[in-house]
Amino acid sequence: MRTSLSSEENLEGKLFVQFLALIYHSYIKKAMEDNDLFETFNDAGTAAGRARYHRTMNKATNSL
Repeated sequence: MRTSLSSEENLEGKLFVQFLALIYHSYIKKAMEDNDLFETFNDAGTAAGRARYHRTMNKATNSL
């Protein structure tokens, strides 16, 4: 029989991985913004691309 401690540890592990992913994402996003790479590598340079990017990031942040 599984204990609730195991579930809590799993949740904490998932939150930690999401936290690390957010740090990496922020680092990469800042580097891309600083070097104007968004327009080169995806459609985030367009209004529709920026809106789609922000919707995706808001969903990801709200799911935490």
